[in-house]
Amino acid sequence: MISGTSYPTSNEYFMQVRKIEWLLRDTLNSDDPLMKDMAKRIMDKFDKYWSEYSTILSIGMILDPRMKLEALRFYYSKLDASTCDE
Repeated sequence: MISGTSYPTSNEYFMQVRKIEWLLRDTLNSDDPLMKDMAKRIMDKFDKYWSEYSTILSIGMILDPRMKLEALRFYYSKLDASTCDE
């Protein structure tokens, strides 16, 4: 879905990347130490590569007529409610 070439996908990036982040955060709270350790290492790399793209991906989502700002607020509130308004 993210690497599609026959249709524009910039508006879909944000949702897909955030789904991956949610899954990683859930796994960080796992009872399995192996999964927890693996998720921590992946999350470090995820933060390294995707933290700077958050704003750019957000703009693509806001410009999508189906999503707009309300969808962006929803996703950010799920990730971190304390910084959602920022």
